[in-house]
Amino acid sequence: MKYSLLMRFQSSDAKLRRTRAMLQLVLLSLAILGAARGQSSDLFEAVRDDDPNAIRAALSSGSDINVIGPGGQTPLMNAVLSGKEAAVKALLAAGAGACSPSVSRSRMRLDA
Repeated sequence: MKYSLLMRFQSSDAKLRRTRAMLQLVLLSLAILGAARGQSSDLFEAVRDDDPNAIRAALSSGSDINVIGPGGQTPLMNAVLSGKEAAVKALLAAGAGACSPSVSRSRMRLDA
């Protein structure tokens, strides 16, 4: 009887350790994603404000120029569709891709 109780306790203790480790990984992943999302939201905010200086600042702080944001749009696509001329010029000058990554990947698969 004591042995089976001890085995159950050890078994649940191992499950608890695994669960705790998985939870730590999830929290770490969320922290990393949150930091990346914060950077890209800075870039989209700068595009929305049509502010080339803020766009350059967001890019220099690590924002991905071709990130896919709300509605599946890149910052450049968002600027074009919103009529933000200064933002379009700043993004093109910084090297923004004219095609969305999904379009580029589709073409790569067709060419292969």
